[in-house]
Amino acid sequence: MKTLTLKQAKNLKVGDVLYHLINTNSDGTPQRWRVNGKVQTWKKDASRIKVPVKHGLRQCDYLDESCLDIVTLTPFQKYFIKTFMFLSEGKKFQRKMQKEKYHTRLERIGGVSDPYCKVHYWIN
Repeated sequence: MKTLTLKQAKNLKVGDVLYHLINTNSDGTPQRWRVNGKVQTWKKDASRIKVPVKHGLRQCDYLDESCLDIVTLTPFQKYFIKTFMFLSEGKKFQRKMQKEKYHTRLERIGGVSDPYCKVHYWIN
């Protein structure tokens, strides 16, 4: 799954749909975020952007250059999350899913004393 690049983000128009890689609907499909306004860019710093997005009836937010890796332009079928109590188990499961041609992402949660992880995996 290719995440959104800076060049693609600068070319977004009002009404374009982005698919969230982390947030899912109750049926496992990715949340759809619609571009809600004009993309803001800076003249002095070309690497900065601000994209207004909307989800549902009332949820509005902004995407900036630091969070472009959580959205994509291409839809994907299903999105699954599996939680593991130990990081080593999560990494082992991630390798297994990659061998089966799934796209994966490992998310570490918890502190040093209570480490656990979530493995996000999906099919194109």
